Amino acid sequence: MKTKQLGKTDLQISPIVFGGCVFGWTLNEQASFAMLDDLIDRGFTTIDTSEHRTYRRNESKNR
Repeated sequence: MKTKQLGKTDLQISPIVFGGCVFGWTLNEQASFAMLDDLIDRGFTTIDTSEHRTYRRNESKNR
């Protein structure tokens, strides 16, 4: 997978970010590690580890 520069930093990340919210909730430890191994094999370098992104409020409503 090709990578992209992250903003004005020297970091290179995969353009597709995997949402890691499934770990610890819907997958057991063995399945979680198998999925991580597969992601690495496919070139993923970025995993969103946020637990609460689905609960984020719409900030534009409060301006």
